[in-house]
Amino acid sequence: MHLGPGALATLGRLAKLRPATIAASSEPDETALLCARLRERFEQHPKQRAFWQTEALASAALCTRRAGKSDGGVHEWLSLAIEIPGWRGVYVNETKAEARKIVWRNDMGQGFCDLIAKHGAATGDGWKLGSIVARTNDTTLEINFSNGSQIALFGADDEQSIGKLRGQAKDEIWVDEAQKMRHLRAFILQVAQACLADKRKHNDSPGARKSGKLKLTGSPSEDCAGYFYDCTPEPESGDSPLPNWEVHRWSVIDNPWFGLTPDERFARTAGEALTANGWNGTEPDYIREWLGKWVKSDARYVYPVHAVPQHIGLTYAPQRLTDNRINHSHPPWVDLQATLADLPMPPRGRRPYDWLYAIGADFGYAQDPFAIVCWAFTHAPDRPQIYEVFSWKEFKVVPDDQRDYLKALYDGLDNVVVLVGDPAGQVAANMAGWRERVGLPIDEADKSSKPTWQALMAGDIRKGLVRYREGSPLLDEHKHLVYLPTKPGKPLKDDAGRRASDGKIHGNHASDAGLYAFRHLTHYTNRPEAAKPKPGTREAFIAEAEREEQALDAAMARQARALQEGDEMPGEMENYGNTEYGAGAYEY
Repeated sequence: MHLGPGALATLGRLAKLRPATIAASSEPDETALLCARLRERFEQHPKQRAFWQTEALASAALCTRRAGKSDGGVHEWLSLAIEIPGWRGVYVNETKAEARKIVWRNDMGQGFCDLIAKHGAATGDGWKLGSIVARTNDTTLEINFSNGSQIALFGADDEQSIGKLRGQAKDEIWVDEAQKMRHLRAFILQVAQACLADKRKHNDSPGARKSGKLKLTGSPSEDCAGYFYDCTPEPESGDSPLPNWEVHRWSVIDNPWFGLTPDERFARTAGEALTANGWNGTEPDYIREWLGKWVKSDARYVYPVHAVPQHIGLTYAPQRLTDNRINHSHPPWVDLQATLADLPMPPRGRRPYDWLYAIGADFGYAQDPFAIVCWAFTHAPDRPQIYEVFSWKEFKVVPDDQRDYLKALYDGLDNVVVLVGDPAGQVAANMAGWRERVGLPIDEADKSSKPTWQALMAGDIRKGLVRYREGSPLLDEHKHLVYLPTKPGKPLKDDAGRRASDGKIHGNHASDAGLYAFRHLTHYTNRPEAAKPKPGTREAFIAEAEREEQALDAAMARQARALQEGDEMPGEMENYGNTEYGAGAYEY
């Protein structure tokens, strides 16, 4: 059997990976030589080897497409099954069809069956691999080895199917395309950890190779959420990775299949993509697909606050809070006087804005919190945004306190045009009573077409038309609430129960309260186009003067923003008067 230089170098490391009874042999046997040939690829791909041969019990690999993550796993697992008697591994993908396509037989000829046929000799109903015979079953997608080892492929189509692995003991479980697996958290916590526990009991034995390993491989998706994301967030994202996970990262540029040097690999992969798509390297698709990094700016957040350009600004003021006089055991309540003082003021010489207010509530008691969100908006043409006045939520708020919180907010504001709530549970029976006892004109929230209204609000957020309070419960939820992964054609649903890497469930209750109010206030923010005055009339001159004043305000705002960002934009204000109506009309 001919061995390349990479295979010879691999033999030196092989003894460290194999059981002592095998490593004690003075001469490498036929099986050891075969395993060395299978692992030869790792000599030119050290990042791939580091992941597949790590001793960590929980490891995750975040890679680009065509980085060779699945290819390396097939070679390493086939080696382990051949050289370690009784070794058991389960490959898991979202469906069995995906598993068959990626690692059973694939287009590159690098699936389990492909490698067995390439390196083995047909014998009876199996394939001879060194001194071991492997038998493949295309129906069950299992490979059984004469030394008692087994490799099985498994499809985790739904929560019911993941339970089929319960009661089994495995040396390794490999979850591929982990970013797509909707039930990954449940699979790991309820099934995989138990399957691996028995094998881990023997890890303290002298000279034993660690067993009971869990491996996740995947690529960044538009969903910056889920268990795989929680294991592999970008260091600069602000999200803390789950503890006890060893994370590996590599890209197609590290794959020697595409060239001898990184420059050659880049030119044949990412470089071609940049040229073909006219990209400049900052596009989210490029960063995800070719650099292998998570990108929040266009991720599938329900409310895309991460996509708001920095120069527009997402927040305008912090929460203004004071002592809670309704219930001292609850979080601080709103300081309305300080809060309303934060709302924008019109330019000097203009009449004050007439602010209108919309209040939304999501009622809950024990499992779900009671949440309130208040928006402010005005019909002034230079203020199309809506502003978060206040948001608040808390568990176990009794109905009387819920009533008092709503009344305190309603009575403290002039011009409340929307007061709406979701009368869930026991509160539904009290809605009519509240109208009578307190005189609150509270309407029942319309919850139909929720995804449509979420999309409409998301559009306004992207345009910078929604301004938040720093540190508010509403903004906290909007930063974390994502859509559940769904199949094409299925309705979108937000993942309200998602547990973040810090263990916190941020929920969607303030988000729903804000959405109820947003939906109703759109009737008031809709501004039909006013009839144009006839040219030459007094009304036409007044309208023109207002347009000129608004244009001046906008120019001054742009210059102030440019100065803040270090670009003085010379000439804009000097040239402002050089227009048909504006020339010489104003002195500065």
